[in-house]
Amino acid sequence: MAYLQLTNIHKNFGSTQVLKGVDLSLEKGEVLSIIGSSGSGKTTLLRCINFLETPNIGSMVLDGETLFDCSVNEKESSAQLREKTLNFGMVFQSFNLFPQYTVFKNITLAPTLLIKHDAKVLRDKLLQERKEQLAKKAQNGSTVGGKKLRTDISENDLLVELEHLKAFKTRLKSAEKISAEDVNEELNFLSTFENKLYEEEKILTVKEINKQVEEFKDRRKKEIAEYGEELLAKIGLVEKRNSYPCELSGGQQQRVAIARALAIKPKVLCFDEPTSALDPELTGEVLKVIRSLKDEGRTMIIVTHEMGFAKHVSDKILFMADGVVEEEGDPVQLIENPRSEKLKAFLSNVSEKEEI
Repeated sequence: MAYLQLTNIHKNFGSTQVLKGVDLSLEKGEVLSIIGSSGSGKTTLLRCINFLETPNIGSMVLDGETLFDCSVNEKESSAQLREKTLNFGMVFQSFNLFPQYTVFKNITLAPTLLIKHDAKVLRDKLLQERKEQLAKKAQNGSTVGGKKLRTDISENDLLVELEHLKAFKTRLKSAEKISAEDVNEELNFLSTFENKLYEEEKILTVKEINKQVEEFKDRRKKEIAEYGEELLAKIGLVEKRNSYPCELSGGQQQRVAIARALAIKPKVLCFDEPTSALDPELTGEVLKVIRSLKDEGRTMIIVTHEMGFAKHVSDKILFMADGVVEEEGDPVQLIENPRSEKLKAFLSNVSEKEEI
C-alpha cells in the first residue's frame, strides 16, 4: 500500500455533491499537485485530508495506520483526533497568521501549546507505573525490610558466599580471640552478600514524577525554540524574527505560514493555492521555499494554478473536474499531451500556459 492512500472519498454539503468518489495515492517523499477549475473539489479534498471537513464516505490510510474509515462508526475523543491531525501541516491561501503575535511566536505557538498535552500524557504514564509498582510490592511475599529477594543470582555465587561463611565460622571456633578488624571485615562481607541477595524496591515518588515532568517541559521548550530558529533560517527571515505580520510583505507572510506548518513536524505538508493571494513579483520567493522542501524529500500535496511550477516540482499531477479525478499521471505527459477533453479545455484557459 502507498504511504498515503485515500479511497472512494465522497463529500456532500446538503444536497450538493462536491466529491464523488475520489481515490488518491502518494509515496513517501513524493510531491503531488492537484489542478482543476474552481469548484472542482480540490480544496474540499485537501480539507478532508487535514480533518477540516468530514467525508460522508471513504477511508484514509497514512503510513499503515487507518486515520478514518467512514464505514466504521466509531466516535473519537478530541485527543485521538488531535493526534491524527498532527500528521498533516496546512498552508492556506490567505496566510492566516495571528496578527497579535510576532513571527517567531506564530511559528512556535502550536508545538508550544502541545507541551501541556504531552506533559499530561507523561505524568499519567508515570503515575500508572507508580501504581503498578505499589501493587506489585503489596502482592510480593518475598520481601525483607522493603527489599525483594533477587531471582537472577546464580547458584555458583551462593556457593561461594556460603563457603566464605563456613570458613569464618571455623575461624571463630579455632581462635581464642577474634580481632576487631576481622569482625569489621566480616560485617562488610555480610553487607555485600545481602546486597547481592536482595534488591531495593524502587518506587517512583510523586516528587520524582513532578521533577521528570518539569524537566520534560523545559527540554521541549528548548527544542521548540531551537527548531523555530532553524525554520526562520530555512525561509530566509531571521531578521524578521520579532516583527509582526502587518510589517511583512505577502510573500514573507506566506513563508512564515510555511514555517508554522513545518513546526509540528508533519508527515505530509499540504498547500492550498499558496501563491494565489500574492502579487506576481512575490510568487517566486514562496515557490523557491517549496522547491527546497522537495529537495529535502518532504511528502507534499499542492493545490495550485501555477502550471509551470506544478510541471517541474511534482512527481505526479492529478486533474479534478466536477468532483472526480478526471486524469492523473506524469506531469510532463499530462500537461503536454492531455487525453481528457476537460483537461485540454482547462489548460487552454490557464493564463500561464504560454510559459509552460
